[in-house]
Amino acid sequence: MTIISEAAVRFYFRDRDPLGGTLAFGANPGAKDVYQIVGVVADAKHRSLREAAVRFAYLPITQPRSRLNRLTLSLKAEGDPMRLLTAVRQQIESLGPNILLSDIFTMQEQIDAALVQERLMSLLSAFFGMPALTLSAIGLYGTLSQTVVQRTNEIGVRIALGAARGDVLWMILRRSLVVVGLGIALGVPAALLAARPIETLLYGLKPTDAGSLLLAASVLLVAALVASYLPARRASRIDPMVALRYE
Repeated sequence: MTIISEAAVRFYFRDRDPLGGTLAFGANPGAKDVYQIVGVVADAKHRSLREAAVRFAYLPITQPRSRLNRLTLSLKAEGDPMRLLTAVRQQIESLGPNILLSDIFTMQEQIDAALVQERLMSLLSAFFGMPALTLSAIGLYGTLSQTVVQRTNEIGVRIALGAARGDVLWMILRRSLVVVGLGIALGVPAALLAARPIETLLYGLKPTDAGSLLLAASVLLVAALVASYLPARRASRIDPMVALRYE
């Protein structure tokens, strides 16, 4: 008897029902064993998280097709799986003195080890991205502060003629939003093009992931608004009489 994976079903049986069918394979071409299929299980990763679905047949230990020198025992546990380690070790050792128990890992530990490269790349990206975002905010703050200084007379005239301070605040913030909006409109296509070469370094995430792009754009927009608020607030509090005498 054997249980096969969905990839094996697609390869060997295509649209036919595999249950009750047979597979023949063996270590030697002239000595193949025949196994009846009694079940189908979902595809699983065995060697790498990046590997494609592999055709797999699961055989009972009591009827192996060849001598098995190494076995993997998988357990599903609730809570901390390491609490079962002592009990499992005792049960396995009770089966015989020739059984060596080694390489004990939790599933999370194996996933963490497989994703070391991806997490290192994300950490480096964040490390270089934060200074870039900070410099962008500082540059935007300086630009808008200079704009407020250059338009002091104009802003004073607007306030003297009855412009609400909220309107002045929005006038400065709107300038910032236009600049940031233009940057996002140009940056998103550029990011999509730049992400193609590093697509192989991504796991579980596509370069065209809308959520990630939206999050990045939102962070940039929030940083721009924070950097723009102080110059805009300063502009909205300009004294018209002082502004009109400003040279």
